[in-house]
Amino acid sequence: MSKELVLRTVFESRGYTRTVADGTLEIPGVSIDFVDAVPISRAMNAVADGLQFDVGEITLVDYMIARELGRPLVALPIFPNRNFPHDRILYRVDSGIEVPKDLEGKRIGVKSYPQTAPVWGRGILHDQYGVDLNRVTWVALEGAHLDDFRNPPNVEMAPEGSSLAELLASGAIDAADDPGRPWRDRGERWYYDSTGIKPLIPNPAQDAADWYRKTGVYPLLHVIVIKQDVLTARPDIARTLFDAFTTAKQAYLDVLDDPTEMKARGRAIVGSDFLPYGISPNRAAIDTLCEFAYHQKITTTRFQVEDLFGPHALFDE
Repeated sequence: MSKELVLRTVFESRGYTRTVADGTLEIPGVSIDFVDAVPISRAMNAVADGLQFDVGEITLVDYMIARELGRPLVALPIFPNRNFPHDRILYRVDSGIEVPKDLEGKRIGVKSYPQTAPVWGRGILHDQYGVDLNRVTWVALEGAHLDDFRNPPNVEMAPEGSSLAELLASGAIDAADDPGRPWRDRGERWYYDSTGIKPLIPNPAQDAADWYRKTGVYPLLHVIVIKQDVLTARPDIARTLFDAFTTAKQAYLDVLDDPTEMKARGRAIVGSDFLPYGISPNRAAIDTLCEFAYHQKITTTRFQVEDLFGPHALFDE
């Protein structure tokens, strides 16, 4: 029998990962030394660049960058966060923007250029709405989670200490991806206080459903990664962790009856399992994100699914 393996681990403890985090779910041969991080983005540099954890949650685009930079990390086909990005962009009505194509020639704020949600949003702007992404100036608040990454030429850094909401309100940018405050919660969805700010996509749920029906792609954001030396020493650990996260998720889905959570996670569009794990149900989404990252000059390699997920991950193929 294999010796018990202690794994220093960081991921966000959600309803569908909590039993792995707190040890309620026993994992054969494994002890989880869990570090909580809320939001998980605070720990992603430590996982992807600092290599401070045996197992951790990072964005899938972070993982692509890490692979290009030679970081000794390997992805497991566990995707603990995903959503459609169609409702994220807001714009100033005095900017001359009326439809997505009007973003060309404008300045759009993002938290970070290689952040995975904006990568999806930009890719969909191009594919679904015909926006030429090279004709947009992207204004970023932050750099990447990997310090060696360099933004492409049409990305500017915002003044230090600024926020997307402030930049949008002042007119320093014409539109913004998920600008945050000033917002208020009406229980169903967020809306901007000012009548001079509007959502770019008037019917985001319908457009998201149309995108999914056409492509079969349900945008995935985060992935669980493991250090290469851990996987080399214990090849069985990949399937063991996959099974544990899958068991935890299924137990959560079996009792989930929160309509707000179900709607927020896209369940009305994609069906009962809004968190599919494994390669087979996610191959189209992974491949599409690889294309988007390459087209947006985030990676110099046009990755294939097998480049990111090796034989250890092909449980269902």
